[in-house]
Amino acid sequence: MLKPDKQTPVLTGGEAKAAEYLARFKAGNLTEGEIEQLPLSFRSGIDVERNKKKQEKNEPASQSEDNVDGLNLIPPQYEGIPAEVLEDIWIIPMYVDSEKTQSEQKKKILAIKALRNKESADQIKESEKDEEGENDQMAADEIRKRAGLPTQGPEVPTNTEAEDTFNTFRVKNGETVEGVFWYEYRNQEAKKMKESGTLEWGKERIYFDIPLKDMILLRDLVIDVASKEKIAIAFKYLDEAKTYPFEKDGKETRFVTNFANQEDVARLMIALQKDPRYQHIKSDRGMSYSGIRLDDVAEYASGYREQRGALERIMQGNFGSDDKYSFVSESGRTIEIDRQAYEVFKKQYEEFKTKQDEAENKIKTLIRNSSE
Repeated sequence: MLKPDKQTPVLTGGEAKAAEYLARFKAGNLTEGEIEQLPLSFRSGIDVERNKKKQEKNEPASQSEDNVDGLNLIPPQYEGIPAEVLEDIWIIPMYVDSEKTQSEQKKKILAIKALRNKESADQIKESEKDEEGENDQMAADEIRKRAGLPTQGPEVPTNTEAEDTFNTFRVKNGETVEGVFWYEYRNQEAKKMKESGTLEWGKERIYFDIPLKDMILLRDLVIDVASKEKIAIAFKYLDEAKTYPFEKDGKETRFVTNFANQEDVARLMIALQKDPRYQHIKSDRGMSYSGIRLDDVAEYASGYREQRGALERIMQGNFGSDDKYSFVSESGRTIEIDRQAYEVFKKQYEEFKTKQDEAENKIKTLIRNSSE
C-alpha cells in the first residue's frame, strides 16, 4: 500500500511529469500521437479528464476508455509488468468475506483482459505504422524515379526472379517519443518473418554503443553483411539531425539491431568483427544495456531483459523496520508491499534472470564455436 501523507504532498519526479503532461493536455498542446506514446502512469490524469468531457457531452465511453478503466485496477506495484507475468504474480488472497474475494478476482480478470487488449492493440498499431511507412517510401521512390532523381531507399528489383529478400531494404523515419527521431531499416525477409510471427522486435537484439559520427558507417556495414550472409534483420539508429539537443545527453540509445534467432545474431557479429572498418569503431561512452558485451561496442540483450526490467526495479528496494518492503515504481512513487508479495516478485525475477543467462551463454558459445 502507499504510505499516507501527513503533510502537504510533495510531488515525485514522475508525478510532477504527469502533472506537466496533464496541464499541456488541458491547454491543447498535446497531440493524440504524443498521448499514445506516454507511459500509462503519465496518461491516467489525461484519461480522467477525457472521461469528464465525455460525460459533460453525454457521450458513451469508447472501448479504449473501458480498457483504461481496467488498466487503472492494476495495483501500483505492478506498473510496467507484461500481462503474461502479471497473471502469475498477482495473487488474490482468500478473504474471510467471500464476496470480497470474488470482487478482487473479478478486478484482476478485468485488469488482465484490459492489459492484454492494450498489448494487442499496440502490436497492431505498430504493424500498421510499419506498413504505412513502407508504402509511403515506395510511393515516394516511384515519384523520384519518374523525375529522374535518386531514390531515398534501396530500390526494389523489378525482375521478380532476381529479387533477393535479404538485400532489399526499406527505410522509414519517425518519432518514437517527443523529440527523439529514428531511421528504421528492414529487409524484405525480416518483413515476411515478422508477419508470420517468427521475428519479434526485441526478442533477439544487439545494441551498438558507437559514436554518433559512426552511425552511417555501421548502417552500411550491417546492410552489407545481412545481404551477403542472408540474415533477416530489422534495425534502427538515431536521427541525429532531427532529435532535440537535450535528448542527446550521452545516455541515449543510438543503434539497435533485431533478429529472428540467436544463430543470426552470431553470424552477423562474426562477419562484422572480421571487417577492418568495423574494427576501427570504438565506444565513446561505455554504456550498459544490462546484457553481455560481445566486443568494444556491441552488447547482446535478449527479450528476457525487457520482461525482467520491471521486476529488477522492484528488487532495488529494501525492507524497513516494520518488515515492509519499499521500492520506487515506474512513475516515481514509493510503494510498500509485504514479505509474501516480495517473495513472489523475487521468484519471478530469478526465473527471468536464469532465462536471460541461458540465452547469453548460448550466444557466447555460438560465436566462440563459429570463430574456431
